[in-house]
Amino acid sequence: MKKAFLLLSLALFLVGCGSQPATEKLDEETKTKYVEMTKENISKIHEGGIKTIEESFSAEMKEDFTADSISQVEELIKEKSRFKEFGEGDGVKISGDKTKTEGILTQQEVTYENGSIIYTINYGENDEIIGFFLK
Repeated sequence: MKKAFLLLSLALFLVGCGSQPATEKLDEETKTKYVEMTKENISKIHEGGIKTIEESFSAEMKEDFTADSISQVEELIKEKSRFKEFGEGDGVKISGDKTKTEGILTQQEVTYENGSIIYTINYGENDEIIGFFLK
């Protein structure tokens, strides 16, 4: 059920993107690498806030991720209270003809005492973070 929800969320996210990126399944080793990287980044956020992963942001992300964005992310996590566990995680390769973007998109469900959050993190060249979304 959770896996179906993640796949549906991933599909809806991709459909909602203006450039309609093409997706491609990842081999199991690559998928595991990026899902684990996403879990590590989420753990860093839990330990020290969003600023702990800023060094992994692309130059554009560093410019676009404002103090207000940081505040919103940290407030949402605080509302959910204590971390309980990682749920299902998934990843796909994306590419967009209109945006010339290529990378890996991961989604990771995280359960907290007061609900759950689905993190979507996009990785570009050199595994830099080029997208970060919470739902």
